[in-house]
Amino acid sequence: MLRIGQTTFQLLALFTLIGCGPNRWVRKGDLYLSEQRPDAAARAFQKALDKAPSHAGALRGMAAAHLDRDQAIRAVVPAQRANKAGEPEARRLLARALIETGRASEAIKVLEKGIAEVPKNAGWRRLLIEATLASGDIDGAADLAASLTEFQQPRVLAMRGWALSRAGRHDEATNMAMQLITAEADNPMAQCEAAAIFQIAGQANAYQQAAKTALAALPTNAHDILERARIRQEGADPEGAIRRLSWAHALYPKDPQVVRILGLQYADQNEWSRAAQALSTALTLPAFAARGHVNSVMVARTGDDAVENKRRKALVQIATRLGEAYAHLGNKGESAKAWQLAIDANPAASDNDLIQVAKAWELAGNNGQMMDLAQAVVDRNPTYAPAHVVLARGLVVTGRLGWAIGHARKAFELSPNTPGTAILLGDLYEKRGERRSAAEVYQTALQHNPGDTRLLLGLQRMGRRR
Repeated sequence: MLRIGQTTFQLLALFTLIGCGPNRWVRKGDLYLSEQRPDAAARAFQKALDKAPSHAGALRGMAAAHLDRDQAIRAVVPAQRANKAGEPEARRLLARALIETGRASEAIKVLEKGIAEVPKNAGWRRLLIEATLASGDIDGAADLAASLTEFQQPRVLAMRGWALSRAGRHDEATNMAMQLITAEADNPMAQCEAAAIFQIAGQANAYQQAAKTALAALPTNAHDILERARIRQEGADPEGAIRRLSWAHALYPKDPQVVRILGLQYADQNEWSRAAQALSTALTLPAFAARGHVNSVMVARTGDDAVENKRRKALVQIATRLGEAYAHLGNKGESAKAWQLAIDANPAASDNDLIQVAKAWELAGNNGQMMDLAQAVVDRNPTYAPAHVVLARGLVVTGRLGWAIGHARKAFELSPNTPGTAILLGDLYEKRGERRSAAEVYQTALQHNPGDTRLLLGLQRMGRRR
């Protein structure tokens, strides 16, 4: 009897160990993942790894839990280990983690290796398009998207459509979006993704219908999508951020923060036309539209100076980047106008800020605006030499040569070691026929800038030698 009792005890112990083994914890973790409880899942998978550190299923599950918790950087290592161990799902998780952490080129290699082995894996194909986009190869991603005609799965259609949209191939993109909303008529996120593609393509009717369908089931504000975009941006995946911001913009086109952040993101990617469109739209929205004297009334009523200061800071940022966008697009007038708005909204704008905008007005051919800003700087800071230089140039245009010389001379006295100022003053003296004064200016400036070709040529014109 004793021997039988001992055997029974050993079997019970064995069954207990089996019941508490790593596989049990992996099953629990997978259940928690299916219930969208990634924190609980991570704890379960950790228990499995505590018992079996190389357990492929637990490594795969841990990577998935980290990704579901928006912790892509922590997902990379367990996904790599699980993929190396041959866990089927690990390749997809690894590719996602690499894309979301700014390592798209590595993700492409991982996916291409898997596709070479299993060409019909739709998930890997979809991620390959996303990784190609994330690597900065927008045209390559669009070509890849266009070529995958045999892959009609909804998530693949969504990514194919988005890649084509990013490349400006709007007819093809809207075709993908049409197929998507037909296949996923009851899926609000699919409708949202399609709406973004329609909106960018200018397909107003299709956009409004898809957005309306999506909004019927999605939150009434953009907070969650903006947060997902922020995570992608901070993880070095700006393309992923733009995609999510486009969803938010499709659903909430009048949300000032959505439009602002989308415009800034386009500017960061040097997509100047799209940046100008979004940022100029932001400036028309009530949160950022010019308020004039209403500002003081609002602040006095709410007593919240911090809110107004935050608004002004955002307005300055929008207008500054908008000016940059227009400058890259060659629209000098709109660029100067945007930068003017930025300094008007910024009580802390420096003398240099104002003079840079004055120069922008000069490039735009608006001499009056240029002179107004330069004069404002001279009035508040008479010792700021660049303001006198700009004002002198404006005065020349208006034919007031004597006044121009006076400001150029003042600038030269304040900054005698600046060759550009000396050249301006010397040139003005030459225009008035005062060759000796011009020569003296060139000679003095050469003491600070020996060998300057422009100054030496000036002296030669005056018949002098150094």
